[in-house]
Amino acid sequence: MNRPVPLWLFLFCLLLGSLVTVAFGWTVKSTVEEGAGNSVLGQWAVGVASFPTTTYTVFQQLVEQATGDYKDVVNRVPREITDLSGFQPISAAAGINIQGLLVHASPAAAKGWRLLLGAFTLDGQIENAALLISPQLRVERRWILTESGIKGIKPQSKYRKFVHGAAFLPDASLIFAFDGGLPAFVRRLRTR
Repeated sequence: MNRPVPLWLFLFCLLLGSLVTVAFGWTVKSTVEEGAGNSVLGQWAVGVASFPTTTYTVFQQLVEQATGDYKDVVNRVPREITDLSGFQPISAAAGINIQGLLVHASPAAAKGWRLLLGAFTLDGQIENAALLISPQLRVERRWILTESGIKGIKPQSKYRKFVHGAAFLPDASLIFAFDGGLPAFVRRLRTR
């Protein structure tokens, strides 16, 4: 028997699908923007909504690994084609164990103090941090930059966000934000 689908059933399914799509979008929006992240349904909806991006990232990394284009497995090893002549490891104060940070300037050419923000290998772990560098090109202080959840939304893993944008204020406060993270934070940089 070859029965066609009744028009009313087709239209009902189309209406029902539209309502489910709107409800799903509203749940994702309210979870992300309004902080209603404590509900299991909201967390599930955000997970489903981010699935295409996560899947694309995983497949892209698999293709890069299979073709040999993915050299920096944990973003710690310089690419073979990079010319590092003239660079030297930067020195650090006692108790600061930083690997892989190179400098291409003589201390005589350096003027003033610097605050360097980014992802660094500190004590064998990749950390988002702020480094205070002296005019002698030596790391004198380090601060691990973290974020805490707001309105029930948990922050991303430290491996999935990067410091992007910062301002150093006269009262030794640092305003910073993360790509892939929660909004800006203020942290008072304290000295020992």
